[in-house]
Amino acid sequence: MRKKEQFETWLREYYDMIYSTVIRITGNEDDTLDCVQDVFVTAWKKMHTFRGESSPGTWLRRIAMNKAYNFVQRDQSGRWNEFEEGSFENLYETHEETLPDFKEEWLSFLSPLERSVITARMDGLSYKEIATLFSTTENSAKVSYHKGIQKLKKVLT
Repeated sequence: MRKKEQFETWLREYYDMIYSTVIRITGNEDDTLDCVQDVFVTAWKKMHTFRGESSPGTWLRRIAMNKAYNFVQRDQSGRWNEFEEGSFENLYETHEETLPDFKEEWLSFLSPLERSVITARMDGLSYKEIATLFSTTENSAKVSYHKGIQKLKKVLT
């Protein structure tokens, strides 16, 4: 298959998945559209590096998560609502291990890193994969995930 045809296939098959991944990290549509465009521009330029050891969707998702996370770190939009510790001081903590009927808007209560790690876990990545993706340790990824879950539990109770 020629490069253009392969790319068009990827765009058709994986656009929605990439959009879904990115919006959970960026938190708003304008930034998401910018990031998704950047993901596919990068994929076009780097197609020759795709070795086929994983599915194209996995490769594109990895690019998407990197782009979205880097976008958030640079805070290009200035629209982040950072979590303030004092906002939820009087709420009690539950001891449930899972969150019922997860809603995407809950992610807005988390810091960009917590949001990214929780999103990555929701997408099925292991802590080791998350650590590699975000250039951190596996333990740091676990801590960020745990802190994010604890914040969500406080917010939801």
